[in-house]
Amino acid sequence: MGGVNQVQINNRAGMTFAAALRSILRSDPDVVMVGEIRDGETAKISIEAALTGHLVLSSLHTNDAPGALTRLNEMGVEPFLTGAAVSGVLAQRLARKLCTHCCEMYSPSVEEMIAARVSPDVAASVDGMAFYRKRGCPRCNQTGYRGRIGIFQLLEMTEDLASLAAKKGTREEIERAALDTGMRTIWDDGLAKVAAGLTSIEELARSTAPAACPRTTGRSSPSATCRPRRALRTRTSSRSPTSTATDGRTSWRRAASGIPGRSTAPSCS
Repeated sequence: MGGVNQVQINNRAGMTFAAALRSILRSDPDVVMVGEIRDGETAKISIEAALTGHLVLSSLHTNDAPGALTRLNEMGVEPFLTGAAVSGVLAQRLARKLCTHCCEMYSPSVEEMIAARVSPDVAASVDGMAFYRKRGCPRCNQTGYRGRIGIFQLLEMTEDLASLAAKKGTREEIERAALDTGMRTIWDDGLAKVAAGLTSIEELARSTAPAACPRTTGRSSPSATCRPRRALRTRTSSRSPTSTATDGRTSWRRAASGIPGRSTAPSCS
């Protein structure tokens, strides 16, 4: 690809993430992509690069998007630098996609929804709604799933969130403030894809961790116990505080929480 240079990390030769990043910044690039922020040294250099006008893209291991801000603080980055440098965090989970050749429509009962870690309030509100579930055919090797689909959570930094991060706010405080500005949880985005017929409620419960569970958002508590935590990869976009990025913000902030109306459904038999 023209205009793109790539450097391979070689720890034995001393070419670490931090050493490579220092060398890259001497060339004054417009965009820097760091495969993963693994230690405090790499985190600090990435933040400093973002504060000097570079667009820095990287990844972290956290449970959700709000947790990326506190994770940077735990790695030794000063809280006021985190609030000034980070412009957005995108958390991602992968769920198996329903096979369009054999999935079948059904209306889950309230008991089935609660068993899948859906809160009683949400389960009651979708009672009688048409969902889709796996069945199995030769095209999907009798699994009921074919391909994968992403479940996302986007946190866009605002002045209030930056101020909260600078004050070393907890993950829960940052999450509540982000939800007030229109952020959707991973669970909300997953339920929207279930309602659209892209995946099943069972697959959503399997692929999401407690970070996506409604219990952690303070909205409602499911009767079933959430599974143990596991790490996910969180995409962190850091840039200079003088830079702005408004593309796509309106559509994300206007997205309603919860389960929207079912959109185009797959052609299940």
